[in-house]
Amino acid sequence: MTIARARGRHRRIGPAAVLFGLAVVAVVPAEAHACTCSGSPNPPCQAAWQADAVFAGRVAEIGHPEPSAFMPQGFRMRRIHFAVTESFLGDVASEQTVFTGLGGGDCGYQFAAGASYVVYAHRAEDGSLTTGICSRTRSTSGAGEDLAYLRSLATTPQPVAGMIRGEVLVRYRDRRPALQPAADVRVTVTGPAGRSTVVSGPDGAFAVMGPAGPYTIALEPPDGLTAFGPVDLALPTTRACIATSLVMTPRSPPKGEPRSPGADWDQSRDGYNRRHGATARELPEVASGVPGNIAEGFARRSRLDFARRDAPAFAPVRE
Repeated sequence: MTIARARGRHRRIGPAAVLFGLAVVAVVPAEAHACTCSGSPNPPCQAAWQADAVFAGRVAEIGHPEPSAFMPQGFRMRRIHFAVTESFLGDVASEQTVFTGLGGGDCGYQFAAGASYVVYAHRAEDGSLTTGICSRTRSTSGAGEDLAYLRSLATTPQPVAGMIRGEVLVRYRDRRPALQPAADVRVTVTGPAGRSTVVSGPDGAFAVMGPAGPYTIALEPPDGLTAFGPVDLALPTTRACIATSLVMTPRSPPKGEPRSPGADWDQSRDGYNRRHGATARELPEVASGVPGNIAEGFARRSRLDFARRDAPAFAPVRE
């Protein structure tokens, strides 16, 4: 049902930052770069449609480090030449060049000459393809799930509906783990086919099928809880899927009453948004996790087997 197309995006953190898939690279002096990946890579049925090109190929040559025209000053990239064996999505040549960082702190992927990989690449401003460790790029020896899905695109009929799967969580400051699943929470999904409501299961999970197009997902929080959202997403094709997390926090008590430790996070969230000049709705990655630790929200998604399209959806609730 829904998936936001998250291409290679650029943000400023300190002097500058570049996002590869879900990677944040802070630009500090040339020899002291730092890379942080925001959680585990998305499943193939999501990652494939977020990339600009997806292919399998063998590394024919690895070039020497060179300055990059599309990266901040001080960054160098390696030019990786692939002999493409299978092209799945996007404009891919039989001999394809992909740029990546040098590794370590710049999110570069350490390719080995002669080895074979499934590459998820994003297109830079100058048209070059780039990839890194925060993408779903991986050796073909560990890409069985990827290859099964990608090869199925050419061999299976177009599905009539795509899938959104996710989980409803409550974030507590005074419990471990801090993020805990929430059962029996109503999740409202509005999209091209209209509005429907499902209920989260015992593990907080929910699943919905629908046609391609834009969607809005919102929670109806139980008494005593406040929900982030709504979350706006878009499913590019019914062959795609999306994994998302919807988070609630304990509501602050009336003025003068003792404050629960879990309720303090609401204020830190608001402070984060004020400092960065944005709201939770404008920052879906913040809405999916913990302000000040954005990666946690994305990491939560790895708990679900989002690639399974046969997982049961919870029955709609009649209005």
